[in-house]
Parts: sequence; structure tokens; C-alpha cells
Amino acid sequence: MARVLKERGHLDMLKALVTIEGSCSFAASGLTAADFDNIPYLAFKGDYTARSAVCGDAVAAIQARRAGGQGSAQADYIQLDDPSFDGEFNGTTHMMMLGTNNLEVADVILDWVSDAVSPARGGEHGGKHGGKHGHDHGKHKGHGRGGH
Repeated sequence: MARVLKERGHLDMLKALVTIEGSCSFAASGLTAADFDNIPYLAFKGDYTARSAVCGDAVAAIQARRAGGQGSAQADYIQLDDPSFDGEFNGTTHMMMLGTNNLEVADVILDWVSDAVSPARGGEHGGKHGGKHGHDHGKHKGHGRGGH
């Protein structure tokens, strides 16, 4: 869908992109890191497999643009098996929407979206897992900032 919006000149209609257990390949979808200068991007992973190099590279490419003063939208890679969650999501698999903790998993995603898409881009929202409350997604080593 993001590719189609871009091709039609309407990428600005996309408020955020959350890739859940996806490949995160910008090249395969006709996108670039520059396309996310003003669009928040989250790569989200639930299962206990190795870190996705493609997703990590995608987030790192966006974050490199931020470090170079280009764009302002948030970009993160969240892995539910990251130690910063203190085992809260132990046992969560690729099919996270079918697990007994599916609502808690959804809360992590919704909290991130609430922080990233808010008019102030990152303001407090009171969510259990996001930003200044609970887990600070910016501290997760598994999302493109030299993580594991």
C-alpha cells in the first residue's frame, strides 16, 4: 500500500507504517529510507529467532538520516524477547495475535503508534509500554541502535 501511495504522489497520507513480522525490505517494496523522513516506522518482532538483518538495516537507514539532520519521524525496531521487557513476553511467537497475551502485545504496538503519530511526535500518552511510561522503546537494544 505504501508503494501505491508513493506512486500516486500521496505518501503524505500514510500516518505511520508498522511492519509486524514482515521482511522490512524497502527495495522490494519500492521505498527508501528517505520516504520515512516524515512518516514514523516500526519494525515489530515477536518470536525467538535471530534479529532480522533486513529490518535492522531498514531502521538503521532511517535513523542514519535523523543523525544527519534529515527528517524527524520516529523509527524503531522492537523485539518482544528483548531483555528490557523483563520476560513479560516469554513464549510469544510469530503468531502473536493468537497467544494468550495478544492484548498486551497489541498494547505495545498501540502505545508506540500513540507516541509516534501524536501531533507533538513523542508526547506522553500514559500507555503502559511506551515512551515516558513503563518501557522506554528508545532503550531497546533490539531495534536498530546497535542491538543484539
